[in-house]
Amino acid sequence: MLDSRFVLVLVLTATLVPAVSLAQPSTPDAAPEEPPQPEPVGPATLAEFADGPSRAVPPPPELTGLYQQVAPSVVRVKTFEGSGSGFLLGEDIVATAWHVVSECTTFVVELRDGTELDATLFSYSTRDDLAILKLERPVDAPALELAPDAPAIGGPAYAIGSPLFEDFPGLSKRHEGLLAWSFTEGMVSAVGERQVQVTASVQPGNSGGPVVDGAGRVLGVAVERMGDFGFATRSGLLRELLDEGEKKRRLPPVKVGLSAGFRFDGMPFREVSRQRWLGLDVSLNLLIDRHLMVDVGTTFNLLSSSVERKSRNPEQALDIYSRVGGSIDLPFRPGQGPHAQIQIYGVLGGTLREYGERDQTVRLRDPDCDMASEDCAVDRSDTTEWTREFNPLLGGGVRFNFGPASVGFEAATNPLAPQRDLRVGGTLGLRF
Repeated sequence: MLDSRFVLVLVLTATLVPAVSLAQPSTPDAAPEEPPQPEPVGPATLAEFADGPSRAVPPPPELTGLYQQVAPSVVRVKTFEGSGSGFLLGEDIVATAWHVVSECTTFVVELRDGTELDATLFSYSTRDDLAILKLERPVDAPALELAPDAPAIGGPAYAIGSPLFEDFPGLSKRHEGLLAWSFTEGMVSAVGERQVQVTASVQPGNSGGPVVDGAGRVLGVAVERMGDFGFATRSGLLRELLDEGEKKRRLPPVKVGLSAGFRFDGMPFREVSRQRWLGLDVSLNLLIDRHLMVDVGTTFNLLSSSVERKSRNPEQALDIYSRVGGSIDLPFRPGQGPHAQIQIYGVLGGTLREYGERDQTVRLRDPDCDMASEDCAVDRSDTTEWTREFNPLLGGGVRFNFGPASVGFEAATNPLAPQRDLRVGGTLGLRF
């Protein structure tokens, strides 16, 4: 008879062996793996979040070095119309975009250390949107080197400048210290005959600033953007303009504008009925090479004195004139006052006048009617016979421009009858 304890051992063995064989690996020598123990995670603290920026990935050292190399050579170009960027090509030579300086006569160049210097136009190209300025004195800052005129597509491209402008919508005091000598990264995405296309961000205000390669050499001058792409005039064209120098400057720049306003004239030597005139003055304004002004315009007579309008001998006038003279910017620095000019000029033109002889006639419908005793019907006629006359006009004046507003004082006369036709007047208008 089997011992009951032996039977119990056999039963337990038959039950446990299959379970062990399913749970263990088939390799007899494999050691059992211990489950991984989770690491304890403590609560996040404010100090850890505060230290977050210090743990940010720093920029590659070569980009930091590139910025430190190029930024001291980049300048801001200020005019009364706004501001743009530029960069040093020599100790007293600055390159920028033509459209940054084309509308103004006074330029101020701001260096990175805040120094401001006056500058004059040295050379420019309207076709390639390039301009070269000459500083009033040399500066102690490095000049940038121009890269070979064949940038490789896919190569790095970096833009440095002062995007946007001080009164750009949305800017506030919290942006102070930003958007000046800022640095954007991209690559050369296309190369054209005259321009380089880059993916580095180029905004208004970057115009005239350099687009450089990884060695800090100028690939081009930032001139415009389209969508997400920036465009820079190739450095070879800038080199050509610099080599040509001042002796081969293009035709002088011409700024074209319009002005309109009211003109009041007094003619002190005329009879009282014809001493005062109010007219509408409209003119085309040309400013040649920033200092020579030429206006061509006309004045339409709107109202004469009340006595003249009722006169038996009415008069109408149309002036056609040209004004030629000098234009001088008043000493307000860009960004510190209105764009103000004083213009002193001569007047040459003519006046087309129409003199009227008014004839009023009253006729009885019934010739036999006695007007003394009867209420007679009458026919009235009022006719004016006009005589035209053209007189030369010669004189001079002075005009003050403050931003878009214009105030002028002028004296002119007919040299054939100087006393009779002497006029002294003033204008008040707007320039466009």
